Amino acid sequence: MSYIGRTPTNAALTAADLADGIVSSAKIAADAVTSAKIADNAVVTAAINADAVTGAQLADDAVNSEHYTDGSIDTAHLADGQVTTAKVADDAITAAKINTDIISGTTELAVKPANTDELLISDSGTLKRIDFKHLSNYPVVSVTKSGNQSIDNAETMTKVTFDQTVVNSGVFSSSRFTPGIAGFYFIVAAFRVEANADNLTNIVTGQLYINGSKWAKSDSRVDFRDNEGRGAGVTCTALLELDDDDYIELYGGNNADSDNSYIMASGTTFAAFRLTGQ
Repeated sequence: MSYIGRTPTNAALTAADLADGIVSSAKIAADAVTSAKIADNAVVTAAINADAVTGAQLADDAVNSEHYTDGSIDTAHLADGQVTTAKVADDAITAAKINTDIISGTTELAVKPANTDELLISDSGTLKRIDFKHLSNYPVVSVTKSGNQSIDNAETMTKVTFDQTVVNSGVFSSSRFTPGIAGFYFIVAAFRVEANADNLTNIVTGQLYINGSKWAKSDSRVDFRDNEGRGAGVTCTALLELDDDDYIELYGGNNADSDNSYIMASGTTFAAFRLTGQ
């Protein structure tokens, strides 16, 4: 038998025996193409059917952020509780992101806030925390005397002592008021002097002392020189701007003809508190 071209042999076909493009998909057996048969970078996205790549086809940790389309991750694909503090950028939470029940939906504090309780406040647009004590009349003090105190008759200014506490937020000791917080303070102090007999008392004077020096504007007095009495009470009041370490004391003077005179426990008191909004 004669042949046109090369004489057939029993040898296996090689790639050189096949014309380009002659092997169609129908000639390839199922599962015949293994990974070893696929050249590197041979599979392009155009060759993959839509939705054909499932989670099972992806290795763990195979998809990194550079393969996400911008805006492709929505809340439906975030597991509950996965957005931690570290994931939230600074200044990312704006007023629009805060629910209207952020206050009403929180547990009620059914008592007066403690002085160290904290609140958020905008300081010229910058969020800061502030202790409640700065928004209240704290500090506050009210003290009295338990016994009478001797005082001379020569009008020597004598420090009035106090040893009984009505209320003291830790700012009154050694018979002096030290506010601990700078601010405006209302102060009222009173004492009563009495002699052992009638017609002896001439003048009773009271003054507030600031940092050990008398504040002349607080001078309060009763003058009996034309008609002496047995005693008198005086009251000193003041509205003062104080630094945290300023201190206030009450001093009294007594001018009497003779005999013993006393600052009486009854009618002697000291009280002070800070004004808010100043």
